[in-house]
Amino acid sequence: MDNEAPTFVNQEEKEFTSFYKRSLFWIKIRPIAKRVGIAALIVFDVVMLSVATYRFIDYAVFDFFKDRAMIGSIVEGVSHFHAVSEARAAAGLKSSDAEVFTLDDGRADFYAELTNPNLDWEASFSYSFTYGETTTPEIKGFILPGEKAKPLAALAIKTGSTPTSAKLSISNLVWTRVNHHAIQNYATWASDRLNFEFTDLAFERNIEVSGTTIGRTSFTVTNASAFSFWSPTFTIVLMRNQKVVGVTATTLNEFAAGETRSVEVNWFGDVPQANETLIVPNIDIFDPAVYMPLHGEAQPDVRERIIKKR
Repeated sequence: MDNEAPTFVNQEEKEFTSFYKRSLFWIKIRPIAKRVGIAALIVFDVVMLSVATYRFIDYAVFDFFKDRAMIGSIVEGVSHFHAVSEARAAAGLKSSDAEVFTLDDGRADFYAELTNPNLDWEASFSYSFTYGETTTPEIKGFILPGEKAKPLAALAIKTGSTPTSAKLSISNLVWTRVNHHAIQNYATWASDRLNFEFTDLAFERNIEVSGTTIGRTSFTVTNASAFSFWSPTFTIVLMRNQKVVGVTATTLNEFAAGETRSVEVNWFGDVPQANETLIVPNIDIFDPAVYMPLHGEAQPDVRERIIKKR
């Protein structure tokens, strides 16, 4: 019994001594840990403040000017794009002064010429002629890219008076750009479709028909293109000493590719004197509806012949 008591006391003292040492160590180290933690927070705050200050100075001194240069390049690019867009935009149509050709039955023909300076743009529009307080009915028209001196006419308009001057009015103007992905060379593409040959062109002023004297323009036209047209229209312009003195139009029905046709157009009323005749096709070659479909002979199916032989 004498040996067990000291052992128990010694073990308890050892545990108390260990607890005491730990408590004493924590009491000593706590102020140091506190100071170390505060120092760490101060260092962290200083580092973060230094980084923020550096980023602010870097932007204010260096990146600011880079951003200004970038914005300037963007604005310059937009300005260049705007300049290119304006340069490639369609320019306005140019028209001649309107002319009036008085007929002998209270009617008149109105005429003007229109020029499209744009090689990449077709225009569709409505046009009319104004004389005094009156305006002729609107007519739908078009002008092909680069087309010069295209005749615009309003024929046999009942005026009730004798107008001496008129003014051309264009409205509902719509521009359509040539699709160069589908049409690489417009000039060649257009000439392939407007390939008409005119021969035997003649104009007579004194032809007697049932006691009435009329004028007559006659010519032969060949459709030398590979395209057939449903109702191609041709404008006929009479000129005397390079001045327009009369205008009319004629429409051919189903003008096939390779076909040659003789055409006669009569002029009634006061037939003008002319020493030159112009014939101008008036066909919107961009409109698929003007073309007749291609026709070919149906060939017998080879498979049918083989089946019959069997």
